[in-house]
Amino acid sequence: MNSDSDHIDSDSHKTDTDLQEVPSETGHGADEVEAAADQPAKEESGDEIEVLRNRLEELERESEEYRSLLLRARAEAENAAKRADREITKARKYALEEFSVSLLEVKDNLERGLASGDGAATADLRQGIDLTLKLLVQVFDRFGIEELNPAGEAFDPKLHQAMTVEENGDYPSDTVVKVMQKGYQLRDRLLRPALVVVSSKPDQKDDASDSG
Repeated sequence: MNSDSDHIDSDSHKTDTDLQEVPSETGHGADEVEAAADQPAKEESGDEIEVLRNRLEELERESEEYRSLLLRARAEAENAAKRADREITKARKYALEEFSVSLLEVKDNLERGLASGDGAATADLRQGIDLTLKLLVQVFDRFGIEELNPAGEAFDPKLHQAMTVEENGDYPSDTVVKVMQKGYQLRDRLLRPALVVVSSKPDQKDDASDSG
């Protein structure tokens, strides 16, 4: 009787032990399944990160290109604005050039008339010419027209035109000894060169032959 009871208890204990071991084996298998399921997800996540990284690098390159284009466009715009400012300044500065040139002949004629007149009969005429000439000089000064009368100055080919060369021991070589016609410039632009006679030193050989 006791033997049968012990056998039943032993079987019952064995069954309980088996039942306790089953969940343990089932849990381990679930971990493996979950790990296997996570592996593709991790690989997919890594692929997405790589795609995003490549896209970010592409956007950075595009941004740098646009930045370079913007800087270039800005530089071109600034240069264009500077050129426009220079042209406007130049136009304002030299707008009177043609008109100024036409006035030079008027001044020349007034000066010639003033120099040639003499006698009491022309006193009133001379006074009128002198007054007109002074007014014209004031207009020249107002608009930046400068007279070039370089007598006694060094010859400057940029401002003077040599009509002839004259031997003259009283002046250094290449000195303006006579002004045949005055020159004029509008600010820093030459309107008309001064027509001049330029000095040169006498030939030393001629001097030696004369003294001999």
